[in-house]
Amino acid sequence: MSKLDGCEFYLGENSTIEGATLEVTGTAQIDGTFSGKLKSTHLAVGEKGRVSGQIVSETGDVEGIVEETISLSGKLTVRSTGRIKGEISYGSLEAHEGAQLVGTINTQNDMAGVSGGRSSISNVRSMLGETAKPEDGEDEGSEY
Repeated sequence: MSKLDGCEFYLGENSTIEGATLEVTGTAQIDGTFSGKLKSTHLAVGEKGRVSGQIVSETGDVEGIVEETISLSGKLTVRSTGRIKGEISYGSLEAHEGAQLVGTINTQNDMAGVSGGRSSISNVRSMLGETAKPEDGEDEGSEY
């Protein structure tokens, strides 16, 4: 089965779209360079893909680079080669070892004990389990 099966929009590795507004009901597979506004049901950014601008989607799978604003109501998966920089908002997150997320990161889930939807150190520790313990002098309840 090809990664393009079920894909409604595909931008190839050697293709560039700048300053566009794109709305896709279904999967948008970006292996080239896209800048502008993109709205889709599912966004897939390939390892050589680069997306910048205002991105809104239900779910996303990132192997390449995403910059500026990405807002997902559902699951965001960032693969080991994935890099996201800017305002990042998601319903749930799967980040593989090596994935990079830099910027303002918010969850859209209404989690008890998290003010304004922002993750605190203690909440991140509780999700990671006992492997992430506070260092000496570190305040467990402080927010980033």
